[in-house]
Amino acid sequence: MTSFSIIMSFMQVQLSMRSTLGGTFVFPEEYSKFLEVMSFINFDLMNILGVHCAYGVDFRESVLVSLILVSVVALLMATVYFVGKRNIHSKSHDLSMEARKDIMSRLFSLSDFDHSGEIDREELLLLFDFVADMEFEEGRLQHEVDALNDEEMDRIMLEAGAEECPAEPGVWKLSRSSFIQATFHAQNGYDQKDLAHFVPVLQATEQVKEQTLRANVMSIGVQLFLFLHTPISAKAFQYFDCHQLGSLTLKLRADYQLNCDGQAWLSYLPVALMLLFGFAFALPMALGYIVFVHRKSFHAPSTQAKIGWLYDSFNDGSEYWEVHEIVRKTALTG
Repeated sequence: MTSFSIIMSFMQVQLSMRSTLGGTFVFPEEYSKFLEVMSFINFDLMNILGVHCAYGVDFRESVLVSLILVSVVALLMATVYFVGKRNIHSKSHDLSMEARKDIMSRLFSLSDFDHSGEIDREELLLLFDFVADMEFEEGRLQHEVDALNDEEMDRIMLEAGAEECPAEPGVWKLSRSSFIQATFHAQNGYDQKDLAHFVPVLQATEQVKEQTLRANVMSIGVQLFLFLHTPISAKAFQYFDCHQLGSLTLKLRADYQLNCDGQAWLSYLPVALMLLFGFAFALPMALGYIVFVHRKSFHAPSTQAKIGWLYDSFNDGSEYWEVHEIVRKTALTG
């Protein structure tokens, strides 16, 4: 998938270079023919369907269609998320015991930062925080998690079946099987709160499934936006790329039918500005902001569940790579 993405990004940048260079550079004839064959990857529906020739529409409509395409993708992703979220809350009560244990196992894996098959005190506390990170009983559980100290965490782990790490005396490790068993065995009537209290199975199930849904929807949506970003950003930039002809005439380089200071061009200027600032600039800024806000907790369960799809395939320290790439492509196409 990464190789395919690199190839597609390279071709989209190459296709945009002809307009970016403003006619000052001409590609060799054979390479130009190759780019024409590959032009379909720019997802220019107007050109693919031949609308420009058949109906005599100009570049303005192409910009409008690009804005509509971005809006449709965003609306579709939002619809999928809210429909899926409603199904989660309506069906969580009907899950079998095996399905709930599987979700608890996924929750454990999400907290096992080093993939050792065991979680320590800090990892378990972050797991508690992840489960409580929702409007459950007016935030009561979140307040209880915030009030936990090291002694209470050690007690909870010992009661859940944690074992002392031979290489680190005084450090307790909780296995996957012990964790799952402890979540289904609450100590009723016991004054001190146990692991099952901080990981209510129903709430944890809904949290994991909802976070999985959100991550999947965001991952697919952002990947689609990244795929569309280069060609659509190029169109937004092209709307402001004008060619001075003589002393009085200023033509749009992408469509010489349009005068850059004419009423026809000005009538679609808000559309081009929305596309430029609402998508071409907004997407890299939004991704950069999301990564920056979570920069200190890339390996925390809640962060991995929310945006792990954005950097999981990269080495540690390269979490900003996707942001770097989209900024680089925006610069090349603008």
